[in-house]
Amino acid sequence: MKHRPRTAVDDKSNPQSDAAVLAIRLGILITTELDEFFRPWGITALQFNVLRILYVRDPDRQGISRGEMEASLVRKVPDVTRLLDRLVAAGLIARHRPKDNQRTVLATLTDKGWGLIEQTHGDLMRTNHNQFAGMSAQEVAEFVGLLRKAARRPQQTKNSEGEN
Repeated sequence: MKHRPRTAVDDKSNPQSDAAVLAIRLGILITTELDEFFRPWGITALQFNVLRILYVRDPDRQGISRGEMEASLVRKVPDVTRLLDRLVAAGLIARHRPKDNQRTVLATLTDKGWGLIEQTHGDLMRTNHNQFAGMSAQEVAEFVGLLRKAARRPQQTKNSEGEN
């Protein structure tokens, strides 16, 4: 069998490729650590993300729609409804239909969900601090700025891509 020249070998000449791989690895590492942190409460980091969204964005517990929730999640998931179903089953959130729009279903924190946020907050802040303990406060601030910059995508239009 004749061997073809290998043209797709990672030769470390592409810092953007290295950045992408390292960002993915860091994201997986942090998610794994947070899943482990939340295990004693029977939830995942993604489920906590839902609770935190409700805690921050709905302090009066009027409710947030599934669509609003989906748009705010740290990680996009294919079935937000099932994610919410698990939180309802755990007694952490409740759903209701507002009287003025029976087609909409809103999610709110229960007292148990509210309490979980309050109970875990201090330990979670310490865990987040420890996840970046190897960096100074200034380095963390610079890192956050770079992450925000990397997350911004230029607006591409058909004209800028050479299409009509």
